[in-house]
Amino acid sequence: MTAPAGRRALRRTAPGERARVGTGRAGTARAASETLRDAASRRTARGTRRVSSLGRVSDGSGTAEFLFTYGTLQLPDVQLDTFGRVVEGEDDSLAGHRLEWVDVGDERVAQLSGLDEHPILRRTGDARDRVFGRVLTLDPEELDAADEYEVALYRRTSVVLASGRTAWVYVSA
Repeated sequence: MTAPAGRRALRRTAPGERARVGTGRAGTARAASETLRDAASRRTARGTRRVSSLGRVSDGSGTAEFLFTYGTLQLPDVQLDTFGRVVEGEDDSLAGHRLEWVDVGDERVAQLSGLDEHPILRRTGDARDRVFGRVLTLDPEELDAADEYEVALYRRTSVVLASGRTAWVYVSA
């Protein structure tokens, strides 16, 4: 893959290759995270927050929703645009999954994140595969906004994290 000028090239997982993000390779997870942060620092113009035309996706109970994030939803600019605030999170991990990179195919999302390719989770079922990320605590409206931000390549599902916490996560559709 060739990166445009001023943009760091990101390594894709080759077919059949297992991406063990963080398992014994903490530098790999940090490098991906640093690349995402670098993209945010290059972004200069903020977009406007999108309002969902899909209606409410969360249960609307008003209780806190936990969202495990591993990619662009950790970027401050993406959070400001999506949630209207920067959301602190707690470190956690998800076993049995690996990260791959996909072309998001959405100009607005690519412009907001500063990346044409975004990480996406794929289930492997192999406990040795582990993805490190952060758990964000959101209200139902913010979870709806996250649903609106994610493109059709992703679907939201419930998982149990290494901490034992149940959280939503976006995986490959």
